[in-house]
Amino acid sequence: MLHALLLLEDDEPLAASLLATLPDELPGVRLAYASTMADAVAILRNEPIDIAIADLGLPGARGLSPLYDLRAVAPDLPILVLTGTHDPGLVARATSMHGISWMYKGQRISADMIAYRLQLLWHEVRGDEEVPTSAGVYDHTETLRRGPDADTNQHPWLAHQLADWKTYGLGLLVVLAGLITWAFLDLKTKHEKLEEVSNKRSEIIERLEERSMTHKMRMDRLEQYLYGRSAVP
Repeated sequence: MLHALLLLEDDEPLAASLLATLPDELPGVRLAYASTMADAVAILRNEPIDIAIADLGLPGARGLSPLYDLRAVAPDLPILVLTGTHDPGLVARATSMHGISWMYKGQRISADMIAYRLQLLWHEVRGDEEVPTSAGVYDHTETLRRGPDADTNQHPWLAHQLADWKTYGLGLLVVLAGLITWAFLDLKTKHEKLEEVSNKRSEIIERLEERSMTHKMRMDRLEQYLYGRSAVP
């Protein structure tokens, strides 16, 4: 059972919201709050902490450095990464570590979603076979049984994840549209340049033909003149 939770978050409005709402979702769990890594380290050294929520976007932090700093003090500490960073490489590196879970910040995020993910992470780390469920919170096993058409309105965590996927999909479509537009404009520019070169080539050929005709006419006149002089007795 969870007894103590550390919240490491420098976003004060978000931290205040979570400190006000998480106790209702995690009754009996003591919350400790830190806005800096130094404060978090001090709490870990002086208080028993079961699990932590950590933001990667702390001032001065780079990549996964907040996780390394926390694990340096508490090597077995389960950590739920709550961040707005959308970097697949960071996600893969973080979740490959034991006892690390990842959750994106967003407008649809709520205390019940976070509480469920914390409980799920806690049970995974402990090796419990049963997956925790809570009324109104996404039940992973139930959705697997019901399939992808499950009612997401009854599962806010799933709705949040789908919203993230839609955002990624929209972003990819925008990038793809940009690439297609760039390729079209580049092709159009090259085509226009080829047309310009072709037109210039045609003009040069016409001028050469005109000069050739003029030269031929002059040669014909010269031949006529020389033939006429040779015919005079």
